[in-house]
Amino acid sequence: MNNWSGNRHLPNLTNRHRMSRNQVSTTGLIADLEGLINEAMRHWGVPGLALGIARAGQESLHAVYGVRDLCSGLPATAGTQFMISSLTKSVTATGIGLLVERGQIDWTTRVRDVLAEFALHDVDASERATVHDVLTHQLGLPRHDRIWSPPGHRSRSELVAALRHLEPSHALRERSEYSNLGYVVAGSIIDRVSGQSWEAFTADQFLVRSVWNRLGSRRAAFRHQPTLPCRIREQALACTQGRSGQCTRRPPAGCIAVSPA
Repeated sequence: MNNWSGNRHLPNLTNRHRMSRNQVSTTGLIADLEGLINEAMRHWGVPGLALGIARAGQESLHAVYGVRDLCSGLPATAGTQFMISSLTKSVTATGIGLLVERGQIDWTTRVRDVLAEFALHDVDASERATVHDVLTHQLGLPRHDRIWSPPGHRSRSELVAALRHLEPSHALRERSEYSNLGYVVAGSIIDRVSGQSWEAFTADQFLVRSVWNRLGSRRAAFRHQPTLPCRIREQALACTQGRSGQCTRRPPAGCIAVSPA
């Protein structure tokens, strides 16, 4: 992201493609937002983005800005797939919500009632932590990002097992502090309660059973899930640009991160 800052790295920011089945009044809203969108892209160094707006009684309008590949300058389109990164948390939380709706679990269920092996550094917190605490970042854990290095090196069960060794920064429910580790626990809860892995449950509920199809999203997929084809035709590619101006592509974006976080 640092290498994208500055206008010299952001060609064709005003290039956009509009698609809509019903543009009445919603088009005006997009027009009002365009100045803000382009200003934000320049400020934050965003090469390309897709924007969707849905209003009551009207179908969605889609507007796409910028490029999907800095190296080639190819424009972003309505078919471009972007990695959703930590927005995966909303998918995981929705999965928990489905289990709550079905009566298989409750927001106040203790984590240990589902995962007997769950343990934090604080013994009392280990006993009292609930599903709600997990989802609202109230376990008392800071980010502890070094535990993710290298990415994918530790399995979900190994990460959960390591929680007992990680120092908290606050007491349970003292405050909300952002941490990916709580959502690793949430993914493990889904594993145990659903009888499926988080990946299989998410694919079944969101991709197969058309939760996203009803929202008009039919091309979502996992990035590193061998049993699910990642149907990337127009993926957004992350690039780094050196001082010489040479552009190097990084691994492709475009699918749900395999981590529940």
